[in-house]
Amino acid sequence: MHKKLTFSILMFLATMLIISGCITTTSTIQPTSTHTLIPPTRTQSLPTDTPQISQETKVSTEEPTGLTCPRIAFVLITETNADIYSACPDGTSLKRITTHQAIDGRPAWSPNGTQLAFSSERMGKSQIFISDKDGNSITQLTSDLSNDFPIWIPDKEQIAFRTTDGQGRWWWRIWDFERQKLIQLSPPILDFYFQTPSWSPDGQQLAYMSLVEQEQRNDGSSQIHIKNVDGSNDIALTNDMWTNVNPVWSPDGTQIAFLSEPAGTYNSFALYTIKKDGSSIKRLTPPIFTERARPSWAPDSQAIAIVGDAMDPRNIFIVNTDTGDMREFLDLGENESAAMPSWQPNVSTASIPKLNIDIGTAEGTFRKYFDYLSAGKYDQAAQLYGGTYDELISYNSDLSPDDHKSLLQNACEINGFQCLRVKEILTTEKTTPDSVLISARFMTEYGEMFVRGPCCGASEEDMPPQSVFDFLVKITEHGEYKIMDLPVYVP
Repeated sequence: MHKKLTFSILMFLATMLIISGCITTTSTIQPTSTHTLIPPTRTQSLPTDTPQISQETKVSTEEPTGLTCPRIAFVLITETNADIYSACPDGTSLKRITTHQAIDGRPAWSPNGTQLAFSSERMGKSQIFISDKDGNSITQLTSDLSNDFPIWIPDKEQIAFRTTDGQGRWWWRIWDFERQKLIQLSPPILDFYFQTPSWSPDGQQLAYMSLVEQEQRNDGSSQIHIKNVDGSNDIALTNDMWTNVNPVWSPDGTQIAFLSEPAGTYNSFALYTIKKDGSSIKRLTPPIFTERARPSWAPDSQAIAIVGDAMDPRNIFIVNTDTGDMREFLDLGENESAAMPSWQPNVSTASIPKLNIDIGTAEGTFRKYFDYLSAGKYDQAAQLYGGTYDELISYNSDLSPDDHKSLLQNACEINGFQCLRVKEILTTEKTTPDSVLISARFMTEYGEMFVRGPCCGASEEDMPPQSVFDFLVKITEHGEYKIMDLPVYVP
């Protein structure tokens, strides 16, 4: 019975761990280093039996007084369960974070190190939850479809995560804490092995796996790219014939870790780092990892935690980014394995001073943004738009990601976005010192109130008609007012 359950849990976690994935130079991978395996130096063992505990119970090994280590959160898999734990980088001060009987996975630290996001099947299908660093104050964020792989977006009150409809379609969405709503980040595609973004520490750039070169050369390769979050300035960091996947930005913003198949052997990856300008590529390990390994950086950018290698696929390893030396993270029991490491950033409760937004100016900018769009003044509208262009880029692959004017023009004239004038602003609510949420109605070109009805075969009961729409307006650190949302979309 236990063997069957263990196999089921491991198969589930293996599926969860499959991931897909400016600059004037690109790099070709060359083997540059070997590694030394250092045995674990700890004596503390993980529990060999996971008791059946209620959701409210907390079981932990308390941290020593004054301990300030940046902890590594991970999933401990036993014969009966999969729960989230954390420990110091030397494997000591083990603490259990979740205690539910359902499978919990994919822990991800918040940028300030005080909260954890994770996925859990406790509601049946996998959903996204958050808690404090000790596993208390658990809050469920999603409840529809199936969602996993949470990623906190730096410098924003948002969490990105992966969604599937169970019919083979996968896409990315965002939970926005300011607006308390879901936002679609990418369109659904029929491929779960697709681009997994990694945000730069300042939140301004994305590193991701690209198939552009493969399409051009038909050689089966994938390359590591970076681009601005609005899709502009997309440049390749690698340029070789290998499969390069799973890029993750270093906390200091200077490097990107990724996996590559340098020997061309299927599913046999080495760990590499590369500077963000495409220089100084460095191989840290031999090709001993599988595609399910995803690097997690130490907050000082001097080490990387990564799951399993050919010698011990059950454990997490700590890799020195200078020497490539490796050591086991945990002293595991016979029927235990560890996966999905996430290294805690430096804990900070300090907030960055923000400008105080003026409601009158925000409403005026909001009206001006839609006046420009409805009048076809797309250049001016682009100056007031501060959100992402990713959705428009996906609809208009023939346009340059930097051509914001044409992207907005196609949005209004071809893609189904309703670029109408504002009829009335109903409410303006200050959500944070630097942002407001505006609820507004719009009018058609005939002066009538715009109503979005049900679409795509849905009934009015399933999709009630809507005439009020919410938009976020923010003031930047430079005092500029930006509308963060595209116009209303009608499929």
